[in-house]
Amino acid sequence: EKLKLSLSGPVEALLDGANSDTWPSVRSLLKREMQSAVLGYSTALNGFDMDEETRQSMISSLEDFARGVVEGKAREEAGRVLIRMKD
Repeated sequence: EKLKLSLSGPVEALLDGANSDTWPSVRSLLKREMQSAVLGYSTALNGFDMDEETRQSMISSLEDFARGVVEGKAREEAGRVLIRMKD
């Protein structure tokens, strides 16, 4: 939930004020927030007795989720293009 909140608002704002630096900024934001989330998640997972494969699978799922949040916001903004063109 924290990852979703840290990505949703800023990505929406970046896409709303789109310019030539939008996608590099979105990638940079995604990378920074994903690294922070993975670090915290990895630390939390260290307290559990699990094999490395399961741990990596869980971290991969978190990374996929983060990409999905960004992709969802991009699709949402793409759906608003016609409205903005009319305005």
